[in-house]
Amino acid sequence: MRVISVELLPQISIIICTNRAPKTIDELFLSIQHQSELNKCEVILVDNGIVASQVERIRQQLVQLPCSSFYLYEPRSGLWHARRSAFAKARGVWMLLLDDDNELAEMAIKHLLAFIANHHGVGGISSRVVARWERHPATWLQRFGTCCLSFTESGLYSPRYGETVWSHPRVPGIRPPGGGMIIHRKIAGAFLIDFSLLPSEITQPSVPCEDHAIYCEVGHHAMATAYVPTIVVYHNLDASRTSLAALTRLNFRMIRGYGVFTPFELLFSGYDKGWLRLIGGVVVGQLRLVMLHPKTWWLVLVRLVAFFVGVAHGVALRNVAGRRGAGQDD
Repeated sequence: MRVISVELLPQISIIICTNRAPKTIDELFLSIQHQSELNKCEVILVDNGIVASQVERIRQQLVQLPCSSFYLYEPRSGLWHARRSAFAKARGVWMLLLDDDNELAEMAIKHLLAFIANHHGVGGISSRVVARWERHPATWLQRFGTCCLSFTESGLYSPRYGETVWSHPRVPGIRPPGGGMIIHRKIAGAFLIDFSLLPSEITQPSVPCEDHAIYCEVGHHAMATAYVPTIVVYHNLDASRTSLAALTRLNFRMIRGYGVFTPFELLFSGYDKGWLRLIGGVVVGQLRLVMLHPKTWWLVLVRLVAFFVGVAHGVALRNVAGRRGAGQDD
């Protein structure tokens, strides 16, 4: 009798994108090794510009993991392209996105598997992303940092939610940062397709809003979102990121990117957002942050200016794309 071997596909694809391979990535690999039920996972590392002297070290750590692993080289710079390469390779039903300065807490994978086994129709999950500071920050920055430093919790500040599921069309109360975002493969597949609708100017490293574009797809597919605080991811933050000058550069670049993407958001989003509602929500959200500390006044001003500068650029790109489309139709 002929025996046919059937390869069991992984339930979770752990995706790591890096262009620097900092020392923190060693701790990330170690935290993955310590996970239980890793046999239900695969790990995909995307090299988006690692210096040649570091490549062999990273490859060795990857192959030592007790699960399937893949090393991808993506020559096009930026997370837009790195994540698309990973999505195209991934075999898992769910994809856990991590940055090279993240770590997984103990039992994170086990808690994720338990959640997805009991919840269906969910397309996007926010883990509990906890900041680990190299130098203890001021209280105001721990709250303000949730807007720009890729964590959901720090010190005295933590979300007011327990485990929560927002069914569509309810807008999620927490949108995860890229490091700690978990998406269903349907969302990744949709992003691969809809990415082609964007002009190349948006998919450059200078327009960092790919996380928002990916998570918008959850609403586009009328799927639920969730916040699961038992899935804990740590984010290591070095002191160089907490100076006012660094925060100013980061917030201008980030929010300008969101602004550039805004005129194209309806291509990805299934949430009912008209222009006035969208812009009003941005302005009101920023003004709430002003009350935190005098330094936030400056950063909020930077964010508002950056958003409208970005929107103006995005509208111009959308008009050009419309004219090109009209020309093709003729």
